[in-house]
Amino acid sequence: MPLPQVQRAVRTKGAIAAQESHSIRLDPALLCEYDGRYVFAPGVQFAISIEHDQLYA
Repeated sequence: MPLPQVQRAVRTKGAIAAQESHSIRLDPALLCEYDGRYVFAPGVQFAISIEHDQLYA
């Protein structure tokens, strides 16, 4: 399995969370493309998994 491409995330000041949330339905095959571990920097990573056709971090 190839290593994931490293992308840098820019920190923003004063980020505001959305007041509303919206749900959409995606093809479960598309969700599989997001399953895995993501690395922001050495020692900073998170995992995305799929359960019941939903993505979880």
